[in-house]
Amino acid sequence: MIFTLMMVFGCGSSAMWYKPDHNQVDFDLDDRECRIIAEELGRQATITGEKADPDVYATTYTNCLFSRGWTRIPSEKETLPEKDRLPAGETKSPEPAVALAGIDGHLLYVFGEIIRLPDGFRVVSNQISGFQDVRQQHLVLVEDGPVVLNLVVQQTLSRQFDPIDYPVSEPFFVFDRGKKKLVGKKQLNWAVFAGDFNGDWMAGAGAYYHVGKDSRINMVFTTPIPFPNHLPPAGLRLTPPQKQAVVSFSNQWLEYLHHFQGSGADDL
Repeated sequence: MIFTLMMVFGCGSSAMWYKPDHNQVDFDLDDRECRIIAEELGRQATITGEKADPDVYATTYTNCLFSRGWTRIPSEKETLPEKDRLPAGETKSPEPAVALAGIDGHLLYVFGEIIRLPDGFRVVSNQISGFQDVRQQHLVLVEDGPVVLNLVVQQTLSRQFDPIDYPVSEPFFVFDRGKKKLVGKKQLNWAVFAGDFNGDWMAGAGAYYHVGKDSRINMVFTTPIPFPNHLPPAGLRLTPPQKQAVVSFSNQWLEYLHHFQGSGADDL
């Protein structure tokens, strides 16, 4: 089965993307992560870091999707020079990627550290990719309940990851955020967010665990929350039941994130 869909870039152009034997859920996961990466690299390319450079964002986003096996079909208005055209049915293959992390049960072995993952979660996807000067490994873990953990291990070869705030973009809004200094020069930047995503209300707790200047782990816990049965109080974006659900979810996973720290085997 070949899956196709329409994507609209910020610059106004559009393109069709497809990947054999993959569906909308697969694309949405890759799309969200590629947008996060493109946003950060785009900010790093500007002087202030407040807004992303649009050219860097577009190039990074496109290369990220390419690296995950998605193929872009140019729109009718776009043409490629003859020298850049591939024979019919052929696509460019991404550069070979190397695994950055190993997982054994609830233990993650990464960057010379051993990290304890939440009990009860199991890996349902483990994808390795690379683009530009960034290598990454994307793991998706689920539990018996509704919580999903997207965990992305990243390493940059020629630049460094700045300890920026964890990004939250529309349709989500920030519920709470903060930073925590860890042992050595390690740092955790986290954010709790909520929002209406395609008709489903979701809450999330995301964090960047900066292991070093060239290495980082991106974690995002997500879960559904109740749909509002009436308008929220004036000036607020959540109804009381929704707020209660986000607070409960936040308390549970911020507790884990705040103690997210690598260790040696003797410390486990």
